[in-house]
Amino acid sequence: MSIKFLFFSLFLSLFCLTGCYSNKEVNHLGLILGMTFDKTEDEQYLINLELPNFEDASGKEGAFSSQIIELEGATISDALSKLGETIGMNPFLGHTNIFVINQNFGKKEIEELIQYLLLNFEIDLGPRIIVARTNMAKDIFKADHTFYSFVCYDIHETLQTNINNSSALDIKFYEILNKHHTNDSSILLPSVELVHKEDGTKAIAISGLGVYDDGRFKGYLTNEEAMYYLLLKNKLGEAVLSLNTTDKKDSKKTASINVKKSVTKTKVTFDDQTLRIHYNINMYIDLTEQLVYQDVSSFEEKRAFESKVENAIQSGALNLISKAQAQYRADFLDFHDEVKRNLPKVWKQVERNFKSEWFSKLNVKINCKVNLISSGQNQIHLYKEEP
Repeated sequence: MSIKFLFFSLFLSLFCLTGCYSNKEVNHLGLILGMTFDKTEDEQYLINLELPNFEDASGKEGAFSSQIIELEGATISDALSKLGETIGMNPFLGHTNIFVINQNFGKKEIEELIQYLLLNFEIDLGPRIIVARTNMAKDIFKADHTFYSFVCYDIHETLQTNINNSSALDIKFYEILNKHHTNDSSILLPSVELVHKEDGTKAIAISGLGVYDDGRFKGYLTNEEAMYYLLLKNKLGEAVLSLNTTDKKDSKKTASINVKKSVTKTKVTFDDQTLRIHYNINMYIDLTEQLVYQDVSSFEEKRAFESKVENAIQSGALNLISKAQAQYRADFLDFHDEVKRNLPKVWKQVERNFKSEWFSKLNVKINCKVNLISSGQNQIHLYKEEP
């Protein structure tokens, strides 16, 4: 009898619940879907917010439009506090999943953004920080809607598609936080840009990764370089790579392969006062398209094609490593972590001067073994993967 009474009491209590959050009525909350961050000439924060415009709703699914609100303040909190003065609503960040920053932001601005996100209890650790490949980050909100009625949802959907295709990095806020507190680490952020189409519309595109090191923006990695990054970090999922598989020494792509599976193992050695990192890559692929025909029907021809793919993969990976060591001088491949984990005694010797002396001279060797499973020439599997 007491259990029935308890359930009955709980049922009645449902009718006493109010539609409010943190002592604020829900219809008085500004549901921020995404934010862009810029700086004015006088070092004020210029923040643009995307919010759903409920006044335009007609009651039908998908009928909501978005509104862009621009706020300015000495700090992030100072700027957001003015939302109430602008539209009469209090900011609510529980649904915010995209933060787009100006590419010229440095250590100071990134630290301030991280501190704000940490102190705001409404935000979980899942939102993504993205760098804008535009003059101003707020220009991203000029994009025409593609999938949804909100630009931030389009960014999120496009980013997730690229992550699934292994051409973008799935890095969450807490991972950025961990790297930010490690002085030897570089930070990689997905980058977004506006693409102008022939019909005059502007679409969102995720275009590689932005590289930050020593608190400064260094440059970008392309979508293809992002794939090689994931390959070297043993994080590459199923992906399509276009390669030059001919004997000609040019950059023209002649074949596309579908990477079904890849395993990358890393080994670090230290001898003759030389640090070496060895990457051993084992890859299983399908041949999906050829612009220059190459017969792979026999064992010899198949092995010759695999060898050309191996050379192309090695060349692409070494170009990425050269970009890290020589062009950007940014340890975004975490060489320091490899040395620290594999050779802790050696790391104690080189730790102090690793970035200034050892990093650029570190010798990298890549050994790639490619296994062609099937080709587009027939439906017969040419290679059976061992269980």
